[in-house]
Amino acid sequence: MGDQEGNSLIQTEEPPPKTRPQGRLLNVEGVGPDKIVYNLSRPFSLDGKTYHAARSDRREVVNEGTDSQTIFLQEKDGVLFWDDSAPTFDRLQDPQVAVLRKPRSSLSRKEPEYQILVSGVMPFPRPTQKYPNGLSYRTIFFLGDNLQNLDYLVESPDRMKDMPVEQLSDDSIVLFTRPEIEIPLDDGDSEWKRHIRYIRLESVYDLPHTDFRGGKELSGIFDGIKYWGGTDAVFELGNGCWGLLVHKGHEPIKNLKKRYIECFCVVDPESAAFTRPELYVERSDFPKSGVRIMPDKPEDYLQDVVFCCGGRRNNDGTLTSWYGLSDHSPGVITAPDPFVLYETLPKDQIFDVVAPEK
Repeated sequence: MGDQEGNSLIQTEEPPPKTRPQGRLLNVEGVGPDKIVYNLSRPFSLDGKTYHAARSDRREVVNEGTDSQTIFLQEKDGVLFWDDSAPTFDRLQDPQVAVLRKPRSSLSRKEPEYQILVSGVMPFPRPTQKYPNGLSYRTIFFLGDNLQNLDYLVESPDRMKDMPVEQLSDDSIVLFTRPEIEIPLDDGDSEWKRHIRYIRLESVYDLPHTDFRGGKELSGIFDGIKYWGGTDAVFELGNGCWGLLVHKGHEPIKNLKKRYIECFCVVDPESAAFTRPELYVERSDFPKSGVRIMPDKPEDYLQDVVFCCGGRRNNDGTLTSWYGLSDHSPGVITAPDPFVLYETLPKDQIFDVVAPEK
């Protein structure tokens, strides 16, 4: 009898709940009490110093189209502080940074071996009959040898963002894009269907001559309307595939609540096959913070939002990624690297979705 009771207890005992890695909030010094800083890029090094690009906004939204700035933060001994000697880009949002190797054949002895590509989203007025104060946006790219000589390079078509650039081991680059297609509605309004595509280029100098709506499409990765997404970070894997961090957004209750999570997936660059995006990071993985308050929206409209602007794979089987939390605060999290397993598998054991030929 005692054995039966003991066995019964063992069989009905629930396993302990799985614990998720927990991120932390980052403090930024030197920006002033009326500013918030979030959406940090991955760190990059120049002249022996470590930087992040970041989005800065007024604490209280006055004009969503002109309040933002892209600033540069220095990181020293675990502390982030605004480097006011670095340039500031007014109205530029959600910066991403790529440090690119220059072709060896083009280098002179005194010329730096690397150059820096900074991009961000620039909003501009797009009034409509229903939304007289409506905005659109485009992504703008700047290129230079250092932060002090970043020059305009190119800009995307209207309504295109989430455009990270990654240099590959053969020195070519891949650019991810997010074209949108306008779908008119019966009430005179429009909705926009978002697509994720990618383009292979020989070098960054090909960007000004690129058709940003071209390339290969990750067809059906999200439905593009009810659930939309964009690429936040690209990693070249050891088996020739790419690992992606992508955000997935939707409004469970339209205009009342927005939810963004971060997912991971793997892409075959030759066929555009991809694995289904799986949850990687969500807002509850971080401590509570403030929430950016939007005009005419509930106070918690952006509470459940995480947005990644870059990540870094580490040598210990983990991946560190940087986030904006609730469109208000910066955060960082180190979690198991989801791509390690995929690097050990042949492609025919990885992919369950293949993009149709176009």
